[in-house]
Order: sequence, then structure tokens, then C-alpha cells
Amino acid sequence: MYQIPPLTNEYQFQDLICDLFNHLHNTSSYQLFGRKGQAQKRH
Repeated sequence: MYQIPPLTNEYQFQDLICDLFNHLHNTSSYQLFGRKGQAQKRH
């Protein structure tokens, strides 16, 4: 089992999840999109 130290901010969490999905799917296509506070859906 893996243990990681507690994450100190939401950016570390986003990076972790992005890296995790890239690893699980053997790809590098998952990337962070946008910035904090930016709308997530275009109209």
C-alpha cells in the first residue's frame, strides 16, 4: 500500500489526480484545464 503525505493545497490534489489517471491509462492525455475560479462549461 502507498502512503503520501497530506496535500497542502488544491493544486497538489489536481496534479495528483491528473498524474494518477495518466498512469492508470498509460497515457499523457489528461491535463489540467483552466484556472481557479474560471467557468467549467462554455455556453
